[in-house]
Amino acid sequence: MVAERVGLATFGRCFALARCAPHLRSCLAPSNPLGSNPTVGRRVLFRLVGFRGSLASAYGGGGRNPPKRPNVLRLRLATLADDAGAGDELPADGLERDELIAIRCNIDDAGGELLGADFVDAALAAGARDVVICPAVMKKGRPGHVVEVLAEPDRAEALALFLLENTTTIGVRMAPVRRWKLPREAGRVKTAYGEVAVKTVRLPGGTVRTTPEYSSCREVAGAAGVPVQRVYRAAMQQSRGQEA
Repeated sequence: MVAERVGLATFGRCFALARCAPHLRSCLAPSNPLGSNPTVGRRVLFRLVGFRGSLASAYGGGGRNPPKRPNVLRLRLATLADDAGAGDELPADGLERDELIAIRCNIDDAGGELLGADFVDAALAAGARDVVICPAVMKKGRPGHVVEVLAEPDRAEALALFLLENTTTIGVRMAPVRRWKLPREAGRVKTAYGEVAVKTVRLPGGTVRTTPEYSSCREVAGAAGVPVQRVYRAAMQQSRGQEA
């Protein structure tokens, strides 16, 4: 049982490297204990990247017997994510699915001004899909922040370097994450103050939910000389009428 866990950890580590940094294919070099035929192992590994819905799995041992770790490989029979989404058809639950890379770091030696709006805007401009900064208590009781950036797999390395260069952290953690999303559409509604951009999502049960875009409300409110909240409420009223 211990050997099985170690073998899976080794395979999982190479799998993560393949997803986050495709150029690190040397993790399956001929001396690697994942199997006596690394070329086959590499093909299996990269073919499995981005699979959905495991149908069956099996283990196999290689011809070598390294002293410090088991020489085993796990193979899964599954549906590729790209194939599962063919035809632009959503799954039965109506949800959209994709996979991103979460990049995290802990910071306890940076002033709040370094992690403000300028930092978030710069991360988004560098290709981040989302940026979250949460207060936390670090080791030795120090107050600090946990910074998490979501990135497309092909932008993960660049955004990891961005965090290393633009924060005081000395290391980052990277892990693949699955994402389930409600189908969404962009639209506009007319209010007494002007047109406001809105976002409409469809819930699994079939109902819809529409929300005004704050940035659009702010722009319309500034042009009309009224509070943003007034424009937001007016857009919400128009959105409820469309939902009905």
